[in-house]
Amino acid sequence: KQLLEQVAGRLSGCPVQCRLLINPDGQSLPLLEIGLDETALGRSALEVCRSLRRGKPSVQVGHAFLAEGKLMIHPLHLNEHRAAVLTRRLLEELTGT
Repeated sequence: KQLLEQVAGRLSGCPVQCRLLINPDGQSLPLLEIGLDETALGRSALEVCRSLRRGKPSVQVGHAFLAEGKLMIHPLHLNEHRAAVLTRRLLEELTGT
């Protein structure tokens, strides 16, 4: 949860809306939902997802809600280093830098 919160915090100021999804069952891992402002970005969530996947390094995000303009981040394999790489790649794609 903490790593997802860190990623969300670093994306403040980007044209996104982040939401931490926590299942009340206490068994499932939390997810980070990143809702993109596709109009402000000038790109669809599908395009951002493809760029993340094809970039260096490649970053994989959940794509079940791409049609709704959302990227999903699952924390299963996240650690401090991977969270930093994920954040850097997201910022590159969302800010063009």
